[in-house]
Amino acid sequence: MNLRERFAHWAMVASLETIGRSAHNRLMRLAQSPEDAQRDALIKIVRLCQDTAQGRRFGLERVHTVDDFRHAVPIQSYEDMRPAIEREVATGTREIARALTNSDWDGISRLRLSDAQENQLRQFLHGFVIYHLGKLPRGRAAALTV
Repeated sequence: MNLRERFAHWAMVASLETIGRSAHNRLMRLAQSPEDAQRDALIKIVRLCQDTAQGRRFGLERVHTVDDFRHAVPIQSYEDMRPAIEREVATGTREIARALTNSDWDGISRLRLSDAQENQLRQFLHGFVIYHLGKLPRGRAAALTV
């Protein structure tokens, strides 16, 4: 290995260690107060979705706490939400969503999305996550019991 290659290798290792250390420190800060981290993540997702049709329907612009979210967004099944989902999802993305629900992991891994389809699917998944975050029971013990 010549001097240039050694320097490039050293620079790459140093940068990866710095990035890894930064990610580790952030993760450790979040782990010290997981409820705060989860609340912050929920509110960020709510802000991303508040201007969608479902966000306007549930008044997400007025949601500032987890309890606000629980009161604003009722428990619904996928079938309850199907008409709204189909109105908001374009035809190509609807085909992808159908493939996601009917395929195994190998089939899903072979899907190739256009930028527009990826964006639409990302918006749909944001709404999906927002819906389900408010339905999770508090604490792991509660999550394991039905």
